Amino acid sequence: MFLAISNKIVPRGYLTNKVTIMETSKLWLTPTELQAEFKISKSSQAKYRMLKKIPFSKIGAKYIRYNRDDIHQWLNEHKVEVAS
Repeated sequence: MFLAISNKIVPRGYLTNKVTIMETSKLWLTPTELQAEFKISKSSQAKYRMLKKIPFSKIGAKYIRYNRDDIHQWLNEHKVEVAS
């Protein structure tokens, strides 16, 4: 699979600036994918989950997944408006 990045076609998994380019159409994200795409550290994710401040799903006792649409909505709800 190939992805279009900045008018370039690169193979999926290609490393750019030490960050793996991931398929943006993927609905469910792992904590690692959330960190790479949205720059929310895993420790912050854990803190937000514990405080129930970030939407997530837990599969069994081990697997955490984030719904991309829920994360976008959550970020929009927490947007800080800047006065001009």
